[in-house]
Amino acid sequence: RGTLESHIGELKSAFAPALSCTSRPKSHVLGSPIRSRGITRDAQGANAATLLLYVLACNLLNTVRRVASTALPLDSATHWSLGRVRKALLTVGLRVIISARRAVLIVNASVAALWHAFLDRLARAHHVRPNTS
Repeated sequence: RGTLESHIGELKSAFAPALSCTSRPKSHVLGSPIRSRGITRDAQGANAATLLLYVLACNLLNTVRRVASTALPLDSATHWSLGRVRKALLTVGLRVIISARRAVLIVNASVAALWHAFLDRLARAHHVRPNTS
């Protein structure tokens, strides 16, 4: 339990997961009654699936943070929180150019060096050498 609460707090601050608290279907929309209720959904199952997606996104962002922390020049006092990684690497303006054989991402000049260092470190981390034996 020692660090679990801090991890949960970091997840909540980075993603702000919103889970439904009821399975009660709506009876009125904009003051008018609904004609057919349709299929009722399982709120507990939907919440479980939503929470699993948030945890998966948190794990993926944590992996990005670990790769970024080894690639980027930081002083010892700087800590990359999930929110900071999301803001610095993922919440950036970019343009996508798709051609027949590749997709090119053009990022803002202010974060281009950051992305270059991150992608270079990611490529080196996942390079698999062929087995020669």
